[in-house]
This record gives sequence, structure tokens and C-alpha cells, in this order.
Amino acid sequence: YGWNQWKKISSLFFRKTPTFCMKRWWSWVNPDVKKSKWNIMEDKKLNLIHMNIIFRFNMIFFILNRNSPQCLFRFRFIQIARKIFNNQKSKMKKLFFGLNSFAFNSCSNQVIVFYEKTL
Repeated sequence: YGWNQWKKISSLFFRKTPTFCMKRWWSWVNPDVKKSKWNIMEDKKLNLIHMNIIFRFNMIFFILNRNSPQCLFRFRFIQIARKIFNNQKSKMKKLFFGLNSFAFNSCSNQVIVFYEKTL
């Protein structure tokens, strides 16, 4: 049907517009869209890109080769995990207040390693 011939493609489907077909292709059907697990490097890229392109997940898609709902969901997940991690760290400070700095640092390093493994 050719490149960007969404009107012809939509004529094959009942009640589907050319815009719907185009969005469906770019979001889900396109074989270039990654559907595998996220890794730490992609998380770091997502955070870095988000600082420059705030809440434009449809643009972030082209950089990470993931669809915009995936990027949005992962970004929200990272935000929640970071809040939980910061709460746990503050609780640990209160819990280990009487310990020396070496003991506290070794415990907080274990929490950081656990946090990175969960992402």
C-alpha cells in the first residue's frame, strides 16, 4: 500500500480512521518498538530525556524505541520507587541514629543495591 497510505489501509478495516491506523502502527504494531524489560541504562536515558523534553512522551518514543504509554508508565514507576526509597532511607537514618557512620553507610549501600536490582 506504500508509505503513509493510511487512508487505503483504513479502508480495509470497519470503522477505523486513517489517524487511528497510523497511531496504532506507531504505538504497537511497528516491529521497531521494544517490548522487552527495561534496563538501568534505559531508565537513566528516560530520566535524562525527561529533564529536557518535559511530558512529551510521544517524542521520547522516537529516542528510546518504546511506545509512549510504556515510557509514561515506566517514568511514573521510577518516581514512585524513588519516593519509597527516600522514605526508607529517612527511616533508616532514624533507626540507625545511634550507630557510627560506618555501620549506617554499609546499611544504606545495601538498600541502594536492592533498589537498583528492583528497577
